[in-house]
Amino acid sequence: MASFKALVMGDKLRKDGTYNVKIRITHNRTSVRVATPLYVERSNVTRSLRIKDARIIDATDAIIAEWRRAVID
Repeated sequence: MASFKALVMGDKLRKDGTYNVKIRITHNRTSVRVATPLYVERSNVTRSLRIKDARIIDATDAIIAEWRRAVID
């Protein structure tokens, strides 16, 4: 079974002060990071780069739920 997690890469800060939200997919100890169309501002992440913005969290949860359904089917 694959696992999914939304994350922000600390070294990928854009010039406009935003980070691209990526989803990490791990299966058989191999990870792949997939970019999403979502961006989060520096003020909406914690020091440890956890996403604080509830709208972004809800959007990534919806993407992950869709991908999980695709993997299960």
